[in-house]
Amino acid sequence: MAEWLATHPISGFDHALAHEGLGLPEDHDLHAAIVIGRQAPADTLPEGLAEREQPSDRLPLADVVFAGRFPVG
Repeated sequence: MAEWLATHPISGFDHALAHEGLGLPEDHDLHAAIVIGRQAPADTLPEGLAEREQPSDRLPLADVVFAGRFPVG
């Protein structure tokens, strides 16, 4: 994954639609969704949010995500 991608968790999503669209097995549940996209410059954010934009020590996206439908097997 490219380093220029940013992530943001969301809670307002259609769980049933996401479960079906991702092809998750029936014995798997989806509890969270994360939006992934290009991060805009911090100076485009409203005052108060820009200073919250700090580098993270989280795992790289390539270590925790995959593209496409749920892998079988």
